[in-house]
Amino acid sequence: LPPPTAGLKSLGVDYGLIHTGIAVTIGYESQPVTVLSNHNGKHNTTHLIHTIVDTYLVNSNAHRCVLGLPLERNGTEGRQSELTREFASRLLVGVVERLGPEFPVVLWDERFTSMEAASRLGILGNPNGERMDDVSASVILEDYYKRGSQRQQGTNTD
Repeated sequence: LPPPTAGLKSLGVDYGLIHTGIAVTIGYESQPVTVLSNHNGKHNTTHLIHTIVDTYLVNSNAHRCVLGLPLERNGTEGRQSELTREFASRLLVGVVERLGPEFPVVLWDERFTSMEAASRLGILGNPNGERMDDVSASVILEDYYKRGSQRQQGTNTD
């Protein structure tokens, strides 16, 4: 996958079991969009994937999807990484069905993005329980564009 290109829209996703943040970028400027919650308090991955693919990839004419991969501080993968990879595999199926196999889905190291998002929002420690997943998704995109393909964790969920 070539490095990020100015002028192409990318979608950033900060996946979580309860909340998933969405951000979008055109060129190098990322913007938080929304935080998606699971319906009825149940983890509904199928609905989440349809929403991401249909609403945020197809309708926004995005050219790639950058999904945060939560690594441990030392760079190893833990349980949340496994869950994110499982989600990424299911997301990729939806992407291929709607956008074709050439559409890139990139897993990107998201270490420290929540801390950066909280810092930007002035809510370190998240004392009021504010949702900041969309800002985290924006930070993921910024890091992806800033570092290009140097730290890429894989494309199309490899």
